[in-house]
Amino acid sequence: MAAVQADTAKGVTDRFRSLPMAPSAVVVGRCLANMVYSAAGLALLVACGLAVGWRWHGTVAEALAAFGLLLIAPELMPDWLGTVAEWNPISATITATRELFGNPGTGASGWIAENAMLMAVVWPVLITAATLPLAVRAFQRLSR
Repeated sequence: MAAVQADTAKGVTDRFRSLPMAPSAVVVGRCLANMVYSAAGLALLVACGLAVGWRWHGTVAEALAAFGLLLIAPELMPDWLGTVAEWNPISATITATRELFGNPGTGASGWIAENAMLMAVVWPVLITAATLPLAVRAFQRLSR
């Protein structure tokens, strides 16, 4: 959100508004840019881990799925949204990632723990579906 505010202060937002584009384009574009930034950071982290001897125990497909789950974790969300997301999506993502890497954690029980992979995908989708329209509306209401 800070990047969007900086764009607004520099007049970039006004230029975007003058273009014939979808109202969600700026918000979605910013989200994709953040995803690329997160993917680069994750790639560096994985490379360092591999250099010091870390290895996953599952298949390559499972490892790629685990990396994908890490990219949709709510670490880079605003504080208030991160607090909401930390209720359980992080736990589901961590549990699912551990399972996919072949490093299961403690034997947590309950429906959420037993369906961690499903919830690691469902939570971010639900959060995005709920907050994307709000972000687009906030973008549209920025002072012109």
